[in-house]
Amino acid sequence: MAYLAKSYRSLSPRARHAILLTTLFITYLGAMSLSRLFYVAPAVFPVHAGLGVAVLTVASLDLWPAIFIASVAVYLYIGVAPIAIAALAIANTAQALLAAYALKRSGFNPLLHRMKDMLLLIGVALLTSLIVPSLGILGYYVQESFGGSGVSIGWGDWWVGHVLSLVIIAPFLIRWLAKPTFSRSRRELVEGSIAFIFLILINTVIFIAGVGSVGGIPLVYVMLVPLFWVSLRLGTRASTLALVVTALFVLSGTALGTATPGDTIPIGQRLFLNEIFMEVLAFMFLVISAITEERRHAILQLEAHIKQMEIVLKKLEQEDKAKSEFIAILAHELRNPLAPVMSGIEYLSLEEGIDEGGKAVLADMERGVGKVRRLLDDLLDIARITQKKFELLRETVDLRETIARSIESTAALIAERGHTLEVSLPDGRVQIYADPLRLDQIVTNLLSNAAKYTPPGGRILLSARCEEGEVIIDVCDNGIGLPKETISQIFEPFHQIHGSGVGGLGIGLTIVKRLVEMHEGTITATSEGEGKGSCFTVRFPAER
Repeated sequence: MAYLAKSYRSLSPRARHAILLTTLFITYLGAMSLSRLFYVAPAVFPVHAGLGVAVLTVASLDLWPAIFIASVAVYLYIGVAPIAIAALAIANTAQALLAAYALKRSGFNPLLHRMKDMLLLIGVALLTSLIVPSLGILGYYVQESFGGSGVSIGWGDWWVGHVLSLVIIAPFLIRWLAKPTFSRSRRELVEGSIAFIFLILINTVIFIAGVGSVGGIPLVYVMLVPLFWVSLRLGTRASTLALVVTALFVLSGTALGTATPGDTIPIGQRLFLNEIFMEVLAFMFLVISAITEERRHAILQLEAHIKQMEIVLKKLEQEDKAKSEFIAILAHELRNPLAPVMSGIEYLSLEEGIDEGGKAVLADMERGVGKVRRLLDDLLDIARITQKKFELLRETVDLRETIARSIESTAALIAERGHTLEVSLPDGRVQIYADPLRLDQIVTNLLSNAAKYTPPGGRILLSARCEEGEVIIDVCDNGIGLPKETISQIFEPFHQIHGSGVGGLGIGLTIVKRLVEMHEGTITATSEGEGKGSCFTVRFPAER
């Protein structure tokens, strides 16, 4: 098979087209001959209609001449009048062409994995099946006006037969021709074999042996069990095959008279009713299989996305770990040279004979080195917290003392910017079980943040209160405020408000949030908008 496929692909496009034309011509002749076996007025089952639509959809619209020539040949052979031959050949060709064209232009996927594709196929089947009965009856009517014979099949009977072919034969051939090969696990093959053996057995009992019911229960309901099984478990490929197998038993058994022995209804009428029954089954189980297949593919895609996200997440974690380690090493290595620099500045400041200009220079150097040291300390803190190497040394802490130390630490910055600091504390002793150094760092960072993001001459409010087993600390200001879209990002590392003009690394609030959470507390930021100030609220559990 692989050798034949390789040989076919090695041929020229014209040679391949000729082979396809010939193959379609021969198979279409056979399908039209097979269709005659099911022609028992008023019923008709044109197998060739579904074949033509399937081949033109999967292969090429250019193959339509094979359908036209085969139709003319068969109708000539069975003795149809010339005008009717022309009408029927044109109708068969037009139906196949229009159906295939509509499917191709609508983004139809021949694998039938989507509900959209199955509904599109059913809709095209219902509409294009109008062509053959309409043109065929018109041809016979014209032929009859010239003294020829008329048609013995009604328009509706003809339409029902063509719809059945396009919803039974066409989806089966489209699905299998689009992807002839498939792979299934051993379990799936065993399950599929059992389902189809069950389906063949029950169809044999009903439509060949003629056993319609057992104990008063119609066996046709039992036939639905394997159809549901196949549609829900095995996908559209198996579903289209199951419908073809069922249609073969139903129509053959009815045409041979074995399906309902002793029934007084004419065979043609019974065949027509069973065609309608098969159409209902086809509509129902094609839709069910498409829904199941679409859901299965969605689950597979979701699983693939989850795996991809897991890989990306693992990579990000590794990169984040590497970044944190780099920051820790960098901060540590940079801090070491600062120690002698700080010592040298302190030593020089104690020397006598330094004029005022030299002292000013030393003061600037001390402030600059101190700022660098604080930045490095922040980098070390965020790296240790990220690597989970940060430990709290918790004890009972007096909140008043902590706030007093924080105010003292930030007094120079607040005074330098000309801010007014208002403090509101509760009466009595307020105790928190916390790391005193880190609690001081939390309040100090919030006060420094308020001072830096408030224009000179602003107002800062620091308040604390006890409320329902919580200690609540508020740091509010009338500074530049927070845009609503950035409030959710304000605690992310290295994030700063755009256009604020404030320097730094943007990790102060990140450290505050991590430290608060390590104390089983929470922190929130609120603001009425840009230029309207902001407020940071920290909640700690009170000491039990």
